[in-house]
This record gives sequence, structure tokens and C-alpha cells, in this order.
Amino acid sequence: MKMLRAIIYLIIAFTSVMELIALQLASFEGWQYDIHCAVVILLTLTVGHYFIVQIHNLEHDAKRPHNGC
Repeated sequence: MKMLRAIIYLIIAFTSVMELIALQLASFEGWQYDIHCAVVILLTLTVGHYFIVQIHNLEHDAKRPHNGC
């Protein structure tokens, strides 16, 4: 699970950095591209956070004793 969490963090970081670089390179295209980059970064962070929370919940459930179920 820790490896999966690390991979998700790397994907979040890579996507965010690539979008910020693209934003700097294409800043002459106007505010519509700025909004596009912001939306992509926010979606990446939101989806990544969702998966991190799900992994945390799975790890927490695995540590909890189960009563015959």
C-alpha cells in the first residue's frame, strides 16, 4: 500500500509540475488557458486526495480486528 501511495503522490506532483510549466510556456494564450491549467491541477489534486484517503481507509480497516466476519 505504501508503494501505491508513493506512486499516486508522484503522479500528482508530475502532473501539477507539467501543468505549471505549460502554463508558463503558453502564458501568451490568455486567461482561458490559465483556467484550463488551474482546473487540471485542482482535478489532479482532488482525485489524488480521494485515492490517498481510500488507501488510508483500507490500511486502517486491515489493522482493525474483525469479529468473525
